[in-house]
Amino acid sequence: MKMGRAFLALALLVPAAMAAAAGHPHTVQGVLLKADPASRTIEVSCDAIPGYMDAMVMTFAVRNTEVLKNLQPGGTVRFAMMEEGNEEFADHLEAIKVQNYEAEPRRRAGSRTCTAPWTTRQRRR
Repeated sequence: MKMGRAFLALALLVPAAMAAAAGHPHTVQGVLLKADPASRTIEVSCDAIPGYMDAMVMTFAVRNTEVLKNLQPGGTVRFAMMEEGNEEFADHLEAIKVQNYEAEPRRRAGSRTCTAPWTTRQRRR
């Protein structure tokens, strides 16, 4: 009976280990730097994926080059990073809109320079 339970546990763990070894998809978001339909690749400045990788520039293979027609360098993209053997490729690639919530620096009235706190110096007299 104990051997049957051990076999069952092993039978359940092997497929999970194989799936982990094959890699599971990671959602990647970043700025598209370059799209090259001829080589079927994109270059993306990727945001960090916590617990997996730091932010970095990476090149990914793209299997469906039709999606590259709708992408513009400088735009933000999101996709599933898939791993197959030694190759990482982008799947479900899409352009997304991102809003900037940072405030623009203020300008002094009649001045061409910013008055952002990090750009102004107070003179002492």
